[in-house]
Amino acid sequence: MSRRRVRPRQTPPPDWTIVDSHEPSAWLRNAAATRLRALANDEHSMATAPSADFIVCSLSGLPTNTGSAEDYTCDRCRRYCGASADEFHVFALPVKSARRGQPSVVLAGGLCADCAAREWGAS
Repeated sequence: MSRRRVRPRQTPPPDWTIVDSHEPSAWLRNAAATRLRALANDEHSMATAPSADFIVCSLSGLPTNTGSAEDYTCDRCRRYCGASADEFHVFALPVKSARRGQPSVVLAGGLCADCAAREWGAS
């Protein structure tokens, strides 16, 4: 008998639902679930949240400054893309909360051209 442990499928916590027009990849579902769990455990964010209809935050959760190298780094493969719109694709992933009084979340991220093609298909 195998002793290998099977990891449970990473999905957003049960009170969050990804609202998007396409089925997110396993990587994107896992990244969103990780970020939502961290956000739910952040007392400061949740304390200020009831005053807003939604919260916008980065998918990676890494601190960045506008225009910094991290701001133009692919969230999936961590490749630096530069500010070229042809190589870096910014996206927003809306996530709806089922809890009353808890705002919805918009996870903002960016992918390099290769990772964007994997996630949404060739454009």
